[in-house]
Amino acid sequence: LPLGKTPREVCLAPDGSTAYVSNGESNSITVIDLNKLAIVTTIADPKLKYPDGGVVSPDGKKLYVVGMLSNSAVVIDTKTNKVVNEIPLGLTTPRRLVFSPDGKKIYAGCNKTPELAVIDAATDKVIKRIKVGNETRGGLTFTRDGKLLLAGSVEDDTLYYIDAATEQIVRIQGTPGSPQRIITHPSGAAFVLCRVSGTLFAIGDLQKHDKSVEIAVGKAPWGLDMSDDGAYLYASSNNDDTIS
Repeated sequence: LPLGKTPREVCLAPDGSTAYVSNGESNSITVIDLNKLAIVTTIADPKLKYPDGGVVSPDGKKLYVVGMLSNSAVVIDTKTNKVVNEIPLGLTTPRRLVFSPDGKKIYAGCNKTPELAVIDAATDKVIKRIKVGNETRGGLTFTRDGKLLLAGSVEDDTLYYIDAATEQIVRIQGTPGSPQRIITHPSGAAFVLCRVSGTLFAIGDLQKHDKSVEIAVGKAPWGLDMSDDGAYLYASSNNDDTIS
């Protein structure tokens, strides 16, 4: 399927029927029907300035996408595929977004501001900032029980454990070089994809912080996903064009 220039990130609708691909240099979003494997439309708007990470609301009605050059997040109505709002984030070069499990908040990470921005999903306004490490945009994700927000600091090679209820940092753990993506497993384990080390860092128990091992993958790994049954992980590598 043809996309725009420099496709960066992809996110899915909650029902798995639609994919949204951010095209950085084209300043656009490609909308894909996954059942037909066909392009529905391309969203272009002056507010889209080098779009990157995105997330769809739990009810599927709104798509949020950060603009790396606008330092904001745009809000798109998924029924009309039109931009309906823009949220100034107060972050420099925002990169990633994640919804809280209850759907009430959105967390944004970035490249150059050592903070996470917290957005109220009801009002689409930033209501808080959380102090973190440098370039904390590596794989923002919640544990399966919703109690912890995990955030990777790409420059500091650390993993932040943030209490979801209090939004306080409860632990900082060292990781191999450049933690880019994080996926949690129903068993309570977490997997951190580390770009510089070319490894998958497996944390066997997030509560006890033990049983950590490294698994070698391809060079400069970038993407990470898990099969629906939790049996397999897939790690894509930029420098050798492979999927482990």
